[in-house]
Amino acid sequence: MVDAETKIILDQIRDLGALIERREEQADARRRDLWKEINGLNLYMVREMSAILARVEAVEKAVASASPTLSDYQDMRKKAEGAGLLGRTLWRIGGWLIAGASTLYATYQWLQGR
Repeated sequence: MVDAETKIILDQIRDLGALIERREEQADARRRDLWKEINGLNLYMVREMSAILARVEAVEKAVASASPTLSDYQDMRKKAEGAGLLGRTLWRIGGWLIAGASTLYATYQWLQGR
């Protein structure tokens, strides 16, 4: 009886050993698949970051090339402000000249008695 019981126990131990071995193989396969997936994601992230960096460089170049245009715009704006100030000043001077000339003419007419 001992031999039969021992044989059953040994068979169960072998079955457990085989089960453990299958579980380890499955775990290895899962780890291997997970590792492949992680590496794939890393490659994807590297490609995406490269694409983003290329786009950022393109935007930087566009902004750098637009910089002279922006400075030209600011220069023109300052010139327009200066021209507006000059124009207002000239209109004031012109107004005073016309007022002075009309006053002189009116005074001359008054002195002539007309």
